[in-house]
Amino acid sequence: MSTYEKLLVGRQVKDLILNVTSEDGELIEIPVKLRGLPWSLKNQKISLAVTWGENGQTSFDGDFYIRECLKWMVVEAPWGETTDAFLGQCGPELGTALENLVPKAFVDTSTVTTDEVKKELIESSEEQQPLLTQE
Repeated sequence: MSTYEKLLVGRQVKDLILNVTSEDGELIEIPVKLRGLPWSLKNQKISLAVTWGENGQTSFDGDFYIRECLKWMVVEAPWGETTDAFLGQCGPELGTALENLVPKAFVDTSTVTTDEVKKELIESSEEQQPLLTQE
């Protein structure tokens, strides 16, 4: 396997055990087979979950995003195919466990300062500079 192939997702299926505690406190182990969500597919699903208003305002349907990701990511599970009908029947315990499998749609940038962004840009530029001058 070449080095870059370690960075690819979506090709390999992982066996995973979801540990879900039911309402009555029983720990239930649910085996699932899961594939990673490729960056491009994640972006496509985000785009489908965003709607535009007349004045340019946007809204994001997080429920739609989570459901669409899970339908693609969960390859095998005791319930069979992961469908909207199945997901609509999940209690909060199972729903939360499944939701935690899905990559966050957006990164919280509220704590990032302008100075940190500038520093990262400068460092990134300095790292790439030698690559640009060598041939």
